[in-house]
Amino acid sequence: MDEDWQTKKSTIRERAEMLFVSQDLCDCEFLVGTEKVKIPSHKLFLAMSSPVFYAMFFGEMAERESVEIKDIEPDAFKGMLQYIYTDQVEFESCAHACAVYTAATKYLLPYLEEYCIKYLLGNIAANSACELFEFALFHDNSEIKDTCLKVFQNDTQGVLKSTGFLESEFSTVLTIFEQPKLELDSELELFQGLKEWTDAEAGRLGVSVESLSTSVTEALSKIRFLMMTAEEFTGGPALSPLLTSEEKLAIAMNITKPGVIEIPERINTSKGPREVMQPDTVVPVPPLEWSLVREVSDTIVYPVTRWVNPFPRKGLTVSRNIRLKGVKIASQRASTNGTECSLTYKENVTMVLKKDWAVKFSGAKYVQDTPYNSTFTVLFYKPVLIEVGKKYWIIVQFDKNGDYQFTRDACSVYTLNNIRVELYEEFSPITEFLFCDKPEDQQ
Repeated sequence: MDEDWQTKKSTIRERAEMLFVSQDLCDCEFLVGTEKVKIPSHKLFLAMSSPVFYAMFFGEMAERESVEIKDIEPDAFKGMLQYIYTDQVEFESCAHACAVYTAATKYLLPYLEEYCIKYLLGNIAANSACELFEFALFHDNSEIKDTCLKVFQNDTQGVLKSTGFLESEFSTVLTIFEQPKLELDSELELFQGLKEWTDAEAGRLGVSVESLSTSVTEALSKIRFLMMTAEEFTGGPALSPLLTSEEKLAIAMNITKPGVIEIPERINTSKGPREVMQPDTVVPVPPLEWSLVREVSDTIVYPVTRWVNPFPRKGLTVSRNIRLKGVKIASQRASTNGTECSLTYKENVTMVLKKDWAVKFSGAKYVQDTPYNSTFTVLFYKPVLIEVGKKYWIIVQFDKNGDYQFTRDACSVYTLNNIRVELYEEFSPITEFLFCDKPEDQQ
């Protein structure tokens, strides 16, 4: 840099941006991501922007060595720093903006959160709607969620052809198929979309497409096969392993001659346009709900900080497919003397569910006043399918300093409702798992 560069920058933002780009005068260093990418910075800029960074560098437990950040990728961390120095971010994509938003929530940068949301709302399109819908559910953002639902309805063809659709969770696929209005030339497009998603999912899981036929029953039941022409059906669905031979025969016969043969249970009988809501003629069967309360032995009180890493986790495997609604978590510990035990505090917890440490995950947030010395419940937007043969990790990310109760399992294998549940890892703040069986699971 020029020796007198400061005289050529008329605003503090321009001077801060020069320090950000040049990395001159840096006095701290971060090792970010799995590759531990070195990112230098300035303590003063960080501390004046975030209470987390202030405590990290100037609090009682101030960091003196390089700070390791494992749960944020370098591009997202750099995007966060760019905003801290310049009040703006040059986003590379919606995925980049989502990652920067996650960093902003960790380091308590509400203005950056708003900046990211504004960018995302302006870039919701067919190719990003599925990814942003899942982001909105995870972070409980109704504005993004509702906008994505409108894209699902008004640009269905574009959504079904997008890479984001192929990479989305099944719950997102089902949400699209459940919309009362969809922009389609033919119901064949909906089936073709499900077929391509199933092919991609089979590749991710390393299983055959045939083995997923039962798993996608809910989506299949939303496709109006009887609105297809005979040529459409015989050239597509009739050749697919997603349908049984009985279902193929019944659909083909009813397309050419309605009522000639009984229609199987999971085949949709609707023939009207999608914007017309069909009245319910069958009383819905409520899901069977039940819970698993952990049997515990040892108990410890663990002091949690907002940037604790690694976060507490609990491993989980099941003997048959089941849906996880959420969990109960022990709240902060407080003195039982006097009136303090009746007070509440503002809890802020994020729950993440990962399958075999895959990149894809489900999540839920809990932000509200909570009593001390009790428990609170964190629920997913929709119950998440837990598959047999897979290992899941439930990660609890605290964002509130305090003492929490952690317990160790006295029993690691439970048998409830004809299902075997095995838990891994010793200490956890989770006290109870909330499961449910949907009607088709109960049959």
